[in-house]
This record gives sequence, C-alpha cells and structure tokens, in this order.
Amino acid sequence: MARPIQYDPKEVLDKAMHIFWEKGYEQTSIQDIVAVTGLKPGSLYNLYGNKEGLFKAVLDLYATEALRVAKEVLFDGDDGIKNIKKFLDEVVLPSIINEKTNGCLMVKTLLIVSHKDNNIQLYITKVFQEVEKYIVEVLQTAKDKGDVSVNPEDFAKFIIITMYGAHVYYKTSKDEKALIQSVHILLDTLN
Repeated sequence: MARPIQYDPKEVLDKAMHIFWEKGYEQTSIQDIVAVTGLKPGSLYNLYGNKEGLFKAVLDLYATEALRVAKEVLFDGDDGIKNIKKFLDEVVLPSIINEKTNGCLMVKTLLIVSHKDNNIQLYITKVFQEVEKYIVEVLQTAKDKGDVSVNPEDFAKFIIITMYGAHVYYKTSKDEKALIQSVHILLDTLN
C-alpha cells in the first residue's frame, strides 16, 4: 500500500525555486534541493523524474506567477501609461536589484541554461512574448484614447529590450542609479 503524501507540492516547488533562483540551475545540487525541501532524493525523482524535471516545474510556477502579476499591474484601471510606469518601477526594477536573487529567474535561465536546452528557451520565449503582448495591448488602448502617439508594437519591443537588457546591465555594473535613470528615460518618451 502506498504511503500518503506528507508534503505540499506547491511548497516544495516554492522552496526549490528559491534555491535555483539564488544559486542558478547549474550550481544547484540535488543535495541543496533536499536540504531546502526536506524531501529525500528518491521522492524528488519520483515526483519530477530528475533535476531538470523539477527545474521545469519551478519555471512553470515562476512564469505563472510573473504573468499573473504583470497582467494584474498592467490592466489595473484605465490609465495604461501609469500602469506601465508602475510595472517597470514596482515589478521590474525591484526584481533586477534584488541582491538575494540577482534578477529575474527567467532571464538568468535564458542567459545560462537555454543554449543547452531548446525546450527551456522556447518556454521562456513564449512567456516573454506574452508580457510583450500585454504591453502592446495597454499601449494600443492608450493610443486609441489619445494618451500616446507611439507605435504600440515597436514601443513594446523597446520596453522589452530595455527590461531584459537592464537585467544584464545591472548584473555586470550594480549601478542602481543608472538603471533607474535608464528606465525613467524610457518612460519619459511616452509623455
């Protein structure tokens, strides 16, 4: 007779996510995961197959939450420009300058792991495209209302390029002032 599950699967993924986020995929060992989750290696392998399977489940959890937050902030009320500013100031910038995690888990993964795993790269690309789609929609609505005159598709790409380039810039420079200034220059072009 099988033993009943004695753990919360979401809690396991959340704990594993934080260790992957902090150390990176390649530097995180099964022993690290066992230490933070409290599960034995056999239980982890039974649930996720291997470290890669666990990591993909973690990415899915992270992406689902990131998309939920992006959508919630970007579509809050009817002032799309204010929402884009809020998204960049309150979601993106804090993610980048978080010293414990060193930025967005998906950007870190894209830079380190994706060249070794096409499925991970495709998955992250789809998530980034979804965020871009949200931004295009917000900008199109703002343009239709006469709040901006930018091309929504082009400007959304500009925002995305700035967001993800900012992650790389900050990782190499740790210049928070320049990072914030760059994002605000981008935002000023919307006015």
